[in-house]
Amino acid sequence: MADLPVSTVYLLKRAELAIRVEKELVDGFATSEIEELNRLLSGLTEKAEAHSHHPKLRRLGKTGAKAKSARAESNRRGHRRAAARR
Repeated sequence: MADLPVSTVYLLKRAELAIRVEKELVDGFATSEIEELNRLLSGLTEKAEAHSHHPKLRRLGKTGAKAKSARAESNRRGHRRAAARR
């Protein structure tokens, strides 16, 4: 690890720590319990990322969010027109 940049070494250490913490947290859980926990946490993450105060959305800023929603709306209209022609 001595040859790697400091930022890479830091990321590797964080990953190793995360793996150790995860192992300690889930030790003793059945596989089905871990799968259920993953499912619940995924749903919670999706809800959080969709929330207007989530940092991911704040990074986009108002103009980025508006531009994205405008593109999505025009795309929806295009699908509706194509479906109507069929």
